[in-house]
Amino acid sequence: MTNDDLAHQALLRDIGRRLQLTSHGEACLVDRGLVAIERIRCGGDRRWERRVPTGPGDHDTSFHLATPRASAGIVATLCNGSWPLGDAVETTANVPIADRCRACWRAAVGDNPLALALIDLADELAVEDRGRAELREAARAEMLGETECSC
Repeated sequence: MTNDDLAHQALLRDIGRRLQLTSHGEACLVDRGLVAIERIRCGGDRRWERRVPTGPGDHDTSFHLATPRASAGIVATLCNGSWPLGDAVETTANVPIADRCRACWRAAVGDNPLALALIDLADELAVEDRGRAELREAARAEMLGETECSC
């Protein structure tokens, strides 16, 4: 079992213990939050697309919620971006949260305050994950002797 698996199991046990202490109303709130997270995570029936780069410096790191507009010959995104209809794209229904265009995501949920709060929370967690990844990489490099000694 990896450290991530152990941390996941410990977190699930802790959440379960804390849920037992909640009132019925609080448990219903948690349930609605989990349903909202599931909808956001799955993306519903939406397709997330990222235009494939055509040359150096031409890349988009985010997947967008896009709609083909044949009459205009473009694919339009919810963040007001677009690309020519014939361009190659990567398409997925279940894109990782960190790879989603935040503007498209916010436009998709509209003014749903719970969904917007969850998107903000996802942004905070992604920033923390990136910070931890940098620390893990620095620790790995130090353990393997890939860094210069500052002694």
